[in-house]
Amino acid sequence: LLNKCAASKSGAPEYLPALQLLPGRIEFSYFPEDAQGVLIIPLGAQQGAVILATDRVRAFKEDDIAWARLLSLRMGQALKDASI
Repeated sequence: LLNKCAASKSGAPEYLPALQLLPGRIEFSYFPEDAQGVLIIPLGAQQGAVILATDRVRAFKEDDIAWARLLSLRMGQALKDASI
């Protein structure tokens, strides 16, 4: 899931609002055990992703996701500019 999102050209985030319900939770073993939700947003101009976790189920709301998308786009552009 992380590789798919990191390579995404559309910029669409992957939101896993209830991580405990997913068999793929093992992919996110680096999060604390109490992580309940994960938001993965591609960096846009660069290959990679921003990963945010929360300790509450369905904690990320529409405005949180919009903010995170803007942040990841700016980070991707900064990384691209820095590598020139």
